Amino acid sequence: GELIVAVDVDVLFEGRHNTASASLGHASAAGHVGMEFQLSRSIKFRAGVDGSGLSGGLGLRIPGMNWFGTSVIPGLDYAFVNDKAFGALHRIGISLEF
Repeated sequence: GELIVAVDVDVLFEGRHNTASASLGHASAAGHVGMEFQLSRSIKFRAGVDGSGLSGGLGLRIPGMNWFGTSVIPGLDYAFVNDKAFGALHRIGISLEF
């Protein structure tokens, strides 16, 4: 397996003082930390945390498919996000890599 750790900060100038991790005047900042563990070429597990709470997810890929003579990798992603403003959210994404 392979483990990837990521850290990033969003700096916004939108007056989001109530939802930001830090604010100074018109600017606000929110930090995010996450990791992805790739079990195989087809399965990835994800987890993260930010100012809204914990999140987790799963990514599935089916490599090696050919459609109309082009190599295509269909994917399905699921994420659970515990958001302060909206509560528990479930997100599903479908992708095609070619």
